[in-house]
Amino acid sequence: MIQLVWGVLQWPIALAWHLYATVVSRTSTVTVDGQIPGTAAIFVNWHRHQTFLIPHHGSFRRFMLVSPAPALAPVARFCRLSGLRLIRGRSGDRGKQAREELCALILSGASATLAVDGPAGPVFQVKRGCVDIALRTQAPIIPVCFRSARGVTLHWRWDRMRLPVPFDRITVVYGTPITGSSESELLENVRRDLMALEAA
Repeated sequence: MIQLVWGVLQWPIALAWHLYATVVSRTSTVTVDGQIPGTAAIFVNWHRHQTFLIPHHGSFRRFMLVSPAPALAPVARFCRLSGLRLIRGRSGDRGKQAREELCALILSGASATLAVDGPAGPVFQVKRGCVDIALRTQAPIIPVCFRSARGVTLHWRWDRMRLPVPFDRITVVYGTPITGSSESELLENVRRDLMALEAA
């Protein structure tokens, strides 16, 4: 029953989000700060930045890992409408297979984007998936965020979602590649660099 409900709701919700993202993008001044790698990379961000980064990453046709949970069907549909290419999986439900597929794509030259504290938090806590994939593929981890002059923050949400608005001034910020000699060091450096982008 739950799957049926979300199956029906996915299109209206996804279309509403896609309309919102399109209006924001077409009416706002959007600039990019930082270097975008010309080779395969793993782009990481906090979940609160997904509202604008989904269509931004979609414009580059990057890959994203999305849970197959029924409640995320509208998110998956919005991602596809935005141009992202999806791998569906989560722990216990195609998780290992999805990660293998994503690693193979990165090794073939594709790039991926991951919200490292998603899809349900805790906020600002990096999950190990991005580091596992980076260590296996040797692809650089690039921190990303967006900043907006007039956007609003939804403080009541677990992720403190950031929403740009029409006629905004938006900057997508790419940080420098994150390095580390071990899994624990990489995890800490991902958290540190993403928090540094938040504070700048």
